[in-house]
Amino acid sequence: MRLCGESQPPGQRGAIYDVEMQLSTHAGLVKRIVFYGCEVYAGQLKAGDNYSKLKPVYSICLLEGQLWDDSPKVHHAFRLEDRDSGRLLRETMEIHTLELGWYNLQECELETASPIPSNRAINEKVAFPSI
Repeated sequence: MRLCGESQPPGQRGAIYDVEMQLSTHAGLVKRIVFYGCEVYAGQLKAGDNYSKLKPVYSICLLEGQLWDDSPKVHHAFRLEDRDSGRLLRETMEIHTLELGWYNLQECELETASPIPSNRAINEKVAFPSI
């Protein structure tokens, strides 16, 4: 299931959120997530439009399973960043995956379960602007 919505707080430019829920992982899923995010980003403009009208796009994929078996992290955040300088292309595009398959709890265990580990990007304004 895939939902796409826009937030635009008063006086601000806003952002577009592309949220997808996946019950299974498959070959090509990562490329598909990137493709959809790029499609939403590029689809904001028509020929002749000013590039300054582009809003940041946040693609969020909620997965029932695990995408990467070699990393038990629940949240992965991908941004456009220069490898050498660390310079970010802010307010362009980010991709977030939440691998809920790492949490295999029974309902009776939820009350005493530890919280999902915090990721610095979740707490920064660049990761998820206020809606």
